[in-house]
Amino acid sequence: MITARACCEMCCVESVNTADVEQRETGEEEILDWRFEQLLHVGYERRQARVLSRRREVDLHQALDLVGRGCPHVLALQILL
Repeated sequence: MITARACCEMCCVESVNTADVEQRETGEEEILDWRFEQLLHVGYERRQARVLSRRREVDLHQALDLVGRGCPHVLALQILL
């Protein structure tokens, strides 16, 4: 049988864990949105920017540098993916 105290402790731990997860997810979403905006800023089309910004293995600096050095966006997309 679970005591009232044990129940409260379990609920508190669960709510903290849920809050941590939600905060982490919000932070990750903000980072992905920021990456998306950076890619749009250098001229990637919205679809291209969305794909690149969501791929964690894509190096954002490389994506920006390729275009900054004159690489066409389509070719940069092929290189990065």
